[in-house]
Amino acid sequence: QGVAVLPLVGTIVPRGNMFSESSGAVSMQRFTNSFRQAMSDSEVGHIIIDVDSPGGQVGGVAELADEIYQARGVKPVTAVANHLMASAAYWIGTAAEELVMTPSAQVGSIGVFAMHEDWSQALEKEGISVSLISAGKYKTEGNPYEPLDDEARGAIQKSVDDYYSMFVTAVARGRGV
Repeated sequence: QGVAVLPLVGTIVPRGNMFSESSGAVSMQRFTNSFRQAMSDSEVGHIIIDVDSPGGQVGGVAELADEIYQARGVKPVTAVANHLMASAAYWIGTAAEELVMTPSAQVGSIGVFAMHEDWSQALEKEGISVSLISAGKYKTEGNPYEPLDDEARGAIQKSVDDYYSMFVTAVARGRGV
């Protein structure tokens, strides 16, 4: 039977298109569709995921990793770290039945982060005042036009911690540790 080689190359984004892919991104949506096609193709007996990615956004990663993990025993899936399999790419790669790496490959970087930029002082220096009009208590929480308050920081940290827990649990399951 044939072998399907699926490239997972570039920065991972939830819904990329040909433009973002030509700029170095890989769409989780498009990759997931390719994986499903390979799984359903009776002429494909083995799937190889060729990974060279620093990771990226979390959207779609947990779902794809779970789909790859569920393929164990149905069709062999091998993830190849060729040359970088980090962060979200590692999350995905560890779901495969087999994980191999080239001699110079780098793997790992288990972690999650979020970023908040506070532009308030720069805007104030330029004489620019931003007014946010919203409905809903948390709609403007964490916006870049004012300093991050403790409540917003706590909400962002909880989200980061939740994704980190999902990440660690998935890698542990995939690697059998």
